[in-house]
Amino acid sequence: MNAASYILIVDDEIEFLHTIGKRLSLRNFHPFLASSGEEAIKIAKHHKLNMAIIDYSLPDINGIDLAIRLKEITPNLKITLLTGYAEQASQKGAALPIIDKGNLEELWQLIGHVVEPNKTLKPVTSSNKTAPTPSRISWIIGETQKIQKLKKNLNKIAILDCPILIVGETGTGKELIARTLHSLSFRKQNKFIAIHCSTFNPEILLKEIFGEEHEDLEGTTRKRIGLLEVAEGGTLFLDEIENAPLMIQSMILKFIEKKSFIPYGGNREVNVDVRIIAATNGNLLQKVKEGQFREDLYFRLNAVSLELPPLRERKDDIPLLAYYFLNKYAQEFGKNVNKISENVLTTFKNYDFPGNIRELEYAIERAVILTEDKEIKTKHLPSRFKYPQQDIPKHSLKTLDEIEKEYILKVLKFTKGSKNEAAKILGISRTSLWRKLKLYNLDQ
Repeated sequence: MNAASYILIVDDEIEFLHTIGKRLSLRNFHPFLASSGEEAIKIAKHHKLNMAIIDYSLPDINGIDLAIRLKEITPNLKITLLTGYAEQASQKGAALPIIDKGNLEELWQLIGHVVEPNKTLKPVTSSNKTAPTPSRISWIIGETQKIQKLKKNLNKIAILDCPILIVGETGTGKELIARTLHSLSFRKQNKFIAIHCSTFNPEILLKEIFGEEHEDLEGTTRKRIGLLEVAEGGTLFLDEIENAPLMIQSMILKFIEKKSFIPYGGNREVNVDVRIIAATNGNLLQKVKEGQFREDLYFRLNAVSLELPPLRERKDDIPLLAYYFLNKYAQEFGKNVNKISENVLTTFKNYDFPGNIRELEYAIERAVILTEDKEIKTKHLPSRFKYPQQDIPKHSLKTLDEIEKEYILKVLKFTKGSKNEAAKILGISRTSLWRKLKLYNLDQ
């Protein structure tokens, strides 16, 4: 056991909490799990902790306020926030590393600094991600016709240096494609920065992208550089662009056309050379018809677009992807597992993978964690893979959104309208629940 091995994880998404806890255990750390600020404080009072990993949005306390409370208990405690709200962190005076849940490689890197404290630790934000190396189209795994066509199109489109729209369901690898486009372009020596438009509220999103200027009480102008300036010469990737408010859509369109913008609260025009790549997992044209997305921005982005096929349309690639993830996690967890049974591969090919490549990756990761053998077997898979799918009359089928909406309503009815309790039952944060209520017009 490492000397600096006692790590507190605080998150109200129970499945995520236990997954991180299990991964830490496999890395010879001792994790303490808490689903609320109150639980976290109790643990901190009774155990000597070396590090705390805190979700920004907790049901009973703000993540930064909890960090301050934990620091009062353990002054030398190293703390990392799981979200992208760097703006609030800086306002509170908390110099904390900030990690996006969707990019946990950065989290493991930070935890490594706990084991080797002599290394310089730099704060990392979800918005500031540099492209991995080497830069090759070989990142994209697959040999099916649709993937081969996608690879050819990437080589052609990358050199155009125009805005690009990537369309694909959740989990199909839109950010990987965006990074590949950047790596194939003449901008590859400069920064690739990704930001998820659904992660922030409108004001913070505006400040994150365009920066902020304001005068303090002494009349001194204070500047906070936005991601467009940080990405000078490189690429800014706007994921889930459909969730950007109309005002921000207008500012993005203006920037694409003029290569300039005015920071929030400022009066100076800033000129930068940055390529915009946007992505959506929804039907943007439908959003245009509903008045939720600007038509002019849609046509500007959609002039050059890439559509990513869902995994169910490229099932012959499943064995390649499965073995890629097997090798990745076997190496990461130090496991001597090198084979996937034929029954598992058959099960995968008969499954529709609504969560696409990401769902396959998580299934393999879980199997590697659970197995004590050299082979992944059906017993190591989540239960949804173990039971054959039954024929269902077509007229009774519903969309995932319809099913999710009905279930959220059922849980809210059970909790008598308590959103905190509902979020716990659903295994998501209160912020995520709020977004879903707004999406389904249930927030009235």
